[in-house]
Amino acid sequence: MIKTEDGGFTVTHAKTEKASAAITAKAREWVVANARHLKAKPAKVMGGKVSMSIAAA
Repeated sequence: MIKTEDGGFTVTHAKTEKASAAITAKAREWVVANARHLKAKPAKVMGGKVSMSIAAA
């Protein structure tokens, strides 16, 4: 989670758009069940190509 002056955001990497949609749906379910009082704005999903990848050996 990255905190900003006006809130914050998270970054999730998924191999496919279908996987990204599933992750987003699960996160939405969690927010509704556990953090509805925060009145968070709906998630904005952005996609693109990976420009750099770092992996542990």
